[in-house]
Amino acid sequence: MNEKQIDIVIEETKEEVANILNESKLPVSILGLIMREMAQQITAQERQIVDQLKQNNEHENEVKAK
Repeated sequence: MNEKQIDIVIEETKEEVANILNESKLPVSILGLIMREMAQQITAQERQIVDQLKQNNEHENEVKAK
């Protein structure tokens, strides 16, 4: 995917999310709390993935050292 296509995908996704949020009729403060919670969950998942990759790398290095 080139950079222009990625920009289009991002813009379309933003529009879809904005439409869904507008349809929900929830106050902006509640929407902000929901988005923050989702971002924290994603960050935690990413951290787990990085930790797992580090463990795998350390294990591979130990095996190579033997």
